[in-house]
Amino acid sequence: MSMRRILIAERGPLASLLHRSLMASGYETVAIFGERDELAPHVEEATYAAYVPGLDRKADLVGAALDAGCDCLHPGAGPLAESAELASACRAAGLAFIGPFPEQIEGLSDRWVTRELCVASAVPVVPGSPLLINHQEIRQAAEGLDFPLWLKNPWGLEPMRFDEIEGLVEEGTARIHAGQKVWLEQHVDNARHVTVTVVADREGEVVALGVQERSSRREGRLSIEQAPAPVSQVMAEGLQEAAIAVAKAVRFVGVGSVGFLVDPSGAAPCIGLRPRLSLSMLLTDVRHGLRLAGLQVQVVSGQPIGWGQDQLDPQEVALSIRIRAMSRGTLGEWKLPEGVQLETAFASGMEVGEGALLGVLVTKHTSRPACVVRAIAALNELEIGGVETDAAACIEQLGDPTFWTGGVVAGKD
Repeated sequence: MSMRRILIAERGPLASLLHRSLMASGYETVAIFGERDELAPHVEEATYAAYVPGLDRKADLVGAALDAGCDCLHPGAGPLAESAELASACRAAGLAFIGPFPEQIEGLSDRWVTRELCVASAVPVVPGSPLLINHQEIRQAAEGLDFPLWLKNPWGLEPMRFDEIEGLVEEGTARIHAGQKVWLEQHVDNARHVTVTVVADREGEVVALGVQERSSRREGRLSIEQAPAPVSQVMAEGLQEAAIAVAKAVRFVGVGSVGFLVDPSGAAPCIGLRPRLSLSMLLTDVRHGLRLAGLQVQVVSGQPIGWGQDQLDPQEVALSIRIRAMSRGTLGEWKLPEGVQLETAFASGMEVGEGALLGVLVTKHTSRPACVVRAIAALNELEIGGVETDAAACIEQLGDPTFWTGGVVAGKD
């Protein structure tokens, strides 16, 4: 399958990263823009640009790709990357979809199916119940588990936490309707959220690209990621083996990530496979010298990975820090620190809203302490005019003694 020109259905810092990565891999890219992001740097840098006001109308995306002479569409890293509807629309229009087949997306979107495949592959999952279909079954299943519990459904939508059986049954009755099936999972307390990036080709070869930590959050949103995760070598190897087993079990093709919850006892149940790229690819690219977006196109088009896991030996530690706007306003001048990477889709003169992700700052070094020091220095040097940012709060998280020793810092809400 030959691929030459790709429409990228993404906005924000990841759109910038995808364009740079794919253009460096030899592809022409088409950026999409609306009224608020016409001045985004990647829109200017892309080979072509197309006006698409929103990402909610899949027909508009497909039409824009066809009008721009594209032979494929990249769905980005949001919900579109897990949309069987968009993948099917691309297939019907003769466009290659840079992601799994529609049938595989439907299977992976069912969290229960993924959970069962993990069990069949001898990969531990969070303790829980069988599928349940009524409130009486919920009551009986809850009696055999430890509180707090989460009530989950196959699509991973709005999992609900219950601390008392009365509330569980009452809420559970409301959630189960029209034959919907749910199940219970125990809450994993003080867990670290880690992920393993996997690359899989159509020949069944799967490569794991290390373990990343993504537990540091503020106001419920991810703020700091680090690679490698501060876990033992034995655990890291075990997690990568488990991630490969899960990817093979679902016959995955593409680039995705397998998530785990590591609790204080060392248990690491799997929480599923996300069949898409994410901003975490920044750390993977930096540490391994890869272009994951280009590699994703390569394997989806039917080409083999072409190298094995034993050929990767990253020695550096990398951190990524997400910088958000704390107020609305028009961006002024930027002062960017030297020696670090700042991925952004914003520029001076653009309007931003409160909470907008302005960019992701990436640092690397041969040791974790030196990497943290470099990140703090870069954040102190970073200046973005026109709006307040959360750079100071990020510095506080990085400087916390718990973070320095490899612990998780949630940050102040």
